[in-house]
Amino acid sequence: MLFRTAPSKPDFEREVMPHMRLLYGVALRMARIEGDAEDLVQDTILRAYRFWDTFEAGTNCKAWLLRILTNSFRNRYREREREQEIMDQAESCDAHLGQFQGQNPRDAESALFGRMLSRDVEKALAALPTEFRLPVILADLEDLSYKEIAEVMECPAGTVM
Repeated sequence: MLFRTAPSKPDFEREVMPHMRLLYGVALRMARIEGDAEDLVQDTILRAYRFWDTFEAGTNCKAWLLRILTNSFRNRYREREREQEIMDQAESCDAHLGQFQGQNPRDAESALFGRMLSRDVEKALAALPTEFRLPVILADLEDLSYKEIAEVMECPAGTVM
């Protein structure tokens, strides 16, 4: 059953709020920067609320939210790639880039992983391309089933396995 009326705040809170820690943990592992992870979760929650009327009651809300999070991350990643291409072109033209380059924010994920994972696992996870990092994070660190990961990534469970 689709929610056809305006999104109900109590329904939304009841379904979505229990997944906030999971969303932040996955976002932090994907984005690797605390501020970016927070922005990603905020964007995910806003999109989820905006499209709450399309959520089918009784379906897997966690997978639905993680799919929104993943799509948001991919969109940001593509945007940053385009920005980097522009910056690289400007740099190759000997443009003055000092005014556009900020300082790198602290890498909060490294601090978190330093306590949770061995250095070898941390290095291996960081070396994975984004599309392979996500299923590892969801399966091994967040204990999602292959079926749930397949829903998030919109691919067959066999591909995830």
